[in-house]
This record gives sequence, structure tokens and C-alpha cells, in this order.
Amino acid sequence: MRELTSAWKPGGRIAFHLIDRDFLKRNFKTVSWKDEQDLFSAEVRQYDRKAKVAKTIFILIDQKTGQGEASPTYTRLYTKNEMVTLMRKCGLRRIQVFGDFQGNPYKRFSSIRPVYLAEKP
Repeated sequence: MRELTSAWKPGGRIAFHLIDRDFLKRNFKTVSWKDEQDLFSAEVRQYDRKAKVAKTIFILIDQKTGQGEASPTYTRLYTKNEMVTLMRKCGLRRIQVFGDFQGNPYKRFSSIRPVYLAEKP
């Protein structure tokens, strides 16, 4: 966040969204999959509570050829309060948090990807 804000001019604004840790913890599923036509896809997930990181392995299999691939991702998860605190520590002001892209209010445990808005003074 510090590196990001250091590149802005005063008055610069940002909007971003992240998956919300409170939502994810309440709705966490270790495995999900889809079988659509000739493509099978699966996601296998683990959550490291201490590091606050979600590891997801995306698996795709072409059912015609039997070819497949797996790709891991690691995502550091934040709560709304952690994000707002981090933004303030980086000097951002006029911080607003919405529950979604339509501007609905943030609701803990049900806002999947909150939208954060802020300005550099």
C-alpha cells in the first residue's frame, strides 16, 4: 500500500476491491468443482489462520484429451477494519467502504468483495 500511494500525486484517488476475510471465513469451502461439457475444473483450498493467507489450487482437465494443469495462488486476506487501518497508516483520507460495486452498505460476513475508495491528501 505504501509503494502504491507513493506513486500518486496529491489529490490522487483510488478504488479497489478485495475478497473480504470475514465473508470467506464464514463461507469457506475446501473443495468446489464444475463439470461443463468437455472441461472439468476444481478448486482445492486451504486457509492458514496464522498467516491470514488462502492457498487455492486451480485444476483444469480437458476431458476429451485428458490433458490437465494445476495452478496455485496465495492470497493475503484482510478484514474491512484491517484495510481501513492500513489505508490510514499510509496517509490516505476520505476513505469510504461499500459492500459492492452498486454502492450498497458494507455488511460484515455478507459483503463478498467490498469496494474501497480513498484519496491522497
